[in-house]
Amino acid sequence: MSHLRHDTVRGPVGIETDGREIVAIRVGDERPTDAPDALAMEAARQIDEFYAGTRKKLDLPFTIEGTEFEKRVVIAVTRIPYGETRTYGEIARQIGAPPQAVGQACGANPLPILIPCHRVVNKSGQLGGYGGGLWRKRILLDLEQRQQPGTAKGFVFLLLEDEHGFINVIVPPALVAANREAVRFAPFLLGNGVMVTLRFLVPSF
Repeated sequence: MSHLRHDTVRGPVGIETDGREIVAIRVGDERPTDAPDALAMEAARQIDEFYAGTRKKLDLPFTIEGTEFEKRVVIAVTRIPYGETRTYGEIARQIGAPPQAVGQACGANPLPILIPCHRVVNKSGQLGGYGGGLWRKRILLDLEQRQQPGTAKGFVFLLLEDEHGFINVIVPPALVAANREAVRFAPFLLGNGVMVTLRFLVPSF
């Protein structure tokens, strides 16, 4: 089994393969690299392209594991177009199952991004759950939305965290330090004097 820790602009990702297929993608996985193979390196390259907005789908070999029900959920989720979302209820009606069971199957997804369960949300518009953390789900949805026609370009999108949770802010790039790496995961002072922690920064090209 091969394990590659890949440090992306959105934090570490653990990529596991058996030499033939991708076995798991674990966002936030900080375990050290162990015997990485060519497939893991290719997956890392494609994930970087996805995060950069230059790739809309990972083209990697994998096998759908689990029960027949879980397989139906995976097939339905992989058919959600880039930049769009479906509710748990919509997926449930599509495959003839309760929404809660769909949510549980999405939560057990071992291949996030490759199987884009981040595109499944609550009917209220709230995010629902996500194994990699809701702030990462929000980042992925925002990333895809920004690639859609008509999205404003040339601005910087920030994901900020305070004691109440996460907020998204869009600002002109002139308001952000030129060295992006220096300000990632650093304290950031908003104009109203509120101190927050910068969790994510990316320009929209």
